[in-house]
Amino acid sequence: MLRGFLRSVLMFAMVPVALGQSSSTPFDLLWTAGSCRNCEIVRQLGDVGLVAPGAVLAGGYFFPTEGQGSGDYSVVRSSDAGRHWVEIARSRMHATEPSISFVNEKTGWISGMSADASCWVLRTDDAGSHWRMLSEHFIQGMQFINPLIGIGSEFDGTASGFAKTSDGGRTWNRSAVPDVKFIDKIFFITPDVGWIAGTNELSEDLNGSVAYVLQTTDGGRSWKSSQIPSDSGVADIQDLFFLDASDGWLITWHFNNEGTHLFRTTDGGKTWRLHSDRTIQGPGKWLSVVRFLNSKVGFAFSRDDQVDATVEPPAIGVVAKQRSAPQNSGKLLYTDDGGERWQSRQLGAWVYDCKVAGSELGCTASKEKPGFWLLHIRMRTEKK
Repeated sequence: MLRGFLRSVLMFAMVPVALGQSSSTPFDLLWTAGSCRNCEIVRQLGDVGLVAPGAVLAGGYFFPTEGQGSGDYSVVRSSDAGRHWVEIARSRMHATEPSISFVNEKTGWISGMSADASCWVLRTDDAGSHWRMLSEHFIQGMQFINPLIGIGSEFDGTASGFAKTSDGGRTWNRSAVPDVKFIDKIFFITPDVGWIAGTNELSEDLNGSVAYVLQTTDGGRSWKSSQIPSDSGVADIQDLFFLDASDGWLITWHFNNEGTHLFRTTDGGKTWRLHSDRTIQGPGKWLSVVRFLNSKVGFAFSRDDQVDATVEPPAIGVVAKQRSAPQNSGKLLYTDDGGERWQSRQLGAWVYDCKVAGSELGCTASKEKPGFWLLHIRMRTEKK
């Protein structure tokens, strides 16, 4: 699917990165910088919804400086592989990001909540050119597995619940889940097999929240819970990714300068272990995304950033901001042995989100120079 995207990028301002040109790396990095002439809100790209030859859809945001508000969000669409963008006016939100999911190059959904607190799920069958109202729900972390079955979370003002539709988004059923009060990430690989990652109440003993991963093999009717082992509490579940029913990765963020922890499971989420490489995690290091193309090849993205620690106990409340840190400290991490060892390279950008398409990766990112940045990673084909 991304091959067409690559061909389109080659037509305009493709910028190869030195890393991709190195003979020591088996992949190429290709950037394209876009613009949105009439965007009222969006200044940067966020969550990836769709990367296809004919269209790219992503969440977007404007995040003001410290003390000037919680940020505004919208969904943006490009019909020329990321060179020019338009805002989808019906998706505009404040303080919370809209949710996006596509099952193919044409069919997708967005969900959010308007300023008057009305909620919506919209569907498109023409890659985002037109949208129609389906139901009045705000489904966060929405993921459609096929045109009928979709999952996500829904907050009732007190706690998050698991939300599921079996009729393409017209009706949603919400159910409680064990141990987790706030759902951060949801990832399903089939209609039956999936995971939820989230946190429970703050713990003063841990200086943060207790984190859990829940696993289901029956489409969310029942869950098995696993607590993430950590000497300190968790501020946020930053990312959750599974390659298959066994191999999964989890990124946690921690308060003050405790930075990132990278966890791995090889038994479907029953147990999790902290990765042994301390050079890619810990104080002052902030991982954002981890994705694997196959059982051997994977990528992760990080940046170095020191934050001002809270000195009065409990030291809760200070964590790195995704959108207001030095992007020039951004790094790309690469593994070709299933994640046992990671190689680190400077990237000069902060990668926000990525979507896997076969042996290729499409990502949204931000640089020091404002703009609508897309990063494309393509594995090289060995010449015989």
